[in-house]
Amino acid sequence: MLVICLLYILPTFFLSLIMASCSSTAASVKACLQQCLHAQVMIHEVLEAWGKEGLQTHVKKMQTEYKKRAAIVQEAAGKVYSSVV
Repeated sequence: MLVICLLYILPTFFLSLIMASCSSTAASVKACLQQCLHAQVMIHEVLEAWGKEGLQTHVKKMQTEYKKRAAIVQEAAGKVYSSVV
């Protein structure tokens, strides 16, 4: 359910960011929207190829990777700031 909600919320959020970053000329707005459309099409194709299970596998791999990275940063910060605490 969360994935479905994110698929509806995130495109709108990113579109508003893109529109805010574009200048006011019609040509630049059109270029920004075309880039957004291409990215959405590519993401759609990847999600279609992966399916629900593939997406969940990818998310789990990313969670594991970032958990490892966070542990490395936490260990390094502990060494650097051990005298401060």
